[in-house]
Amino acid sequence: MIIPRMKYEEGPPGPFLLRNFMGDGGDTVPAGRKSKYDPGMIPAVEMWARDGLTEEEIARKLGVGHTAFNVWKNKHAEFAEALKTSKETADARVEKALYTKALDGDTTAQIFWLKNRQPGKWRDKRDIGVEGQIIIEATFEDYDEDSTDKEQTS
Repeated sequence: MIIPRMKYEEGPPGPFLLRNFMGDGGDTVPAGRKSKYDPGMIPAVEMWARDGLTEEEIARKLGVGHTAFNVWKNKHAEFAEALKTSKETADARVEKALYTKALDGDTTAQIFWLKNRQPGKWRDKRDIGVEGQIIIEATFEDYDEDSTDKEQTS
């Protein structure tokens, strides 16, 4: 395949444009690298997400940064949907395993489950409302207006 030589041209305000240097009327395209996105990568992405890899880890395996990865999610609905569905599958497997451990008597799993499923009843911190006035009385019998902190530490 022969790739024609390209040159930069300045167009209207905005990004530089690449124009076919050969002058044969080739398309003008925004300057920048060609996207590495390929729909053929979706099965691998699904597998990695089901295996519990984070989006950052998946992006690294694909050889792209988080910015490109997020662009793919926003630009390619099939990519975003595959990622979302596979992550939900992994989360459901973990939830089922946690539930099974809780039923088998694992007290840590039971506590974790209850604190997350019924936080109002099982969380460590309780919110207690107080109605009415709170009156604070203080006396300053030992207070001397003429003394300062400097004088007391000297």
